[in-house]
Amino acid sequence: MMTLGQLTFGDRLANMAVSYVAYLGQMFWPAGLAVVYPYPKSGWNMVETSLAFLVLMIISAVFFAWRAKYPVLLVGWLWFLGMLIPMIGLVQVGMQSHADRYTYLPEIGLYLLMTWGAMELFAKWRSGRKVLMAVAVLIVTGLTADSYVETSFWRNSETLWNHALANTSKNFIAQTHLGDVLINQGRLDEAITQLRQALLVTNYPLAHFNLGYALALKGNWAEATDSFQAAIRFRPNYSQAHGNLAVSLSKLGRTDEAMVELETALRLEDNYRDHYNLAGLLLREGRRDEAVAHFREALRLQPDDVKVKDQLRQLGADNAPPP
Repeated sequence: MMTLGQLTFGDRLANMAVSYVAYLGQMFWPAGLAVVYPYPKSGWNMVETSLAFLVLMIISAVFFAWRAKYPVLLVGWLWFLGMLIPMIGLVQVGMQSHADRYTYLPEIGLYLLMTWGAMELFAKWRSGRKVLMAVAVLIVTGLTADSYVETSFWRNSETLWNHALANTSKNFIAQTHLGDVLINQGRLDEAITQLRQALLVTNYPLAHFNLGYALALKGNWAEATDSFQAAIRFRPNYSQAHGNLAVSLSKLGRTDEAMVELETALRLEDNYRDHYNLAGLLLREGRRDEAVAHFREALRLQPDDVKVKDQLRQLGADNAPPP
């Protein structure tokens, strides 16, 4: 499975062509939709890519040839192509190959060319106006019913991600986010199953992180440590993973390593939790002054935190000026 860092320009170009055609197909037949579509495990093959480019070139050539007689067709087509460029994958954003939400504005161009094209086609037909009205009513009715069904899958995160999994294959993004939802619901075993399945597809750092979090909640600190380390291996600047790894290491009695991870996390992102945890470890090691300094940093970030105030009071440092 390709990862973001492994996507070559050729990969992105292939994805661009296939995505354009996929968006066209979904507009005319909006079935099997998902909130996000992952890259195929081995990338797009040559046949799919070639056919996609051929479809785009044929449509472009036909509308360009008709530009004098039917200029609206070319205008609508260029609207669709042009407005999708920022999100078509040449400049990759995220791990998805494409996503339906990117087409809301670009598809206006297709609606324009279809509407005006239909008017031109039926203009000289005596019953054309009636036929167009009947077809329009059918289309709007069908799309309204389809929208009602599709929006029902958005009633909560669990139904949304399960729907994505039902309509796509090897969707590690959906499995990762579903795992997060299940963790928040306390369904840890189900979450772990989803996350491990996601990691069979690719080494997605967020999936490793979520798996580590679920394992930590179950008290499986050794495996949680492995998962957080894997998340960092594939995303070295993952500050939350460094912080959570520190907690796991401290639970295993590996205090020195835990402090190193907390210091790394704080270099990447100044935050309350890691200051508080590092202060606790330093205090356990008898390094009072350093602990006080980090408790004060934690209090700076959360001035009303009662726990930190109590710690400083017990250490006799609540009124002392900072070093």
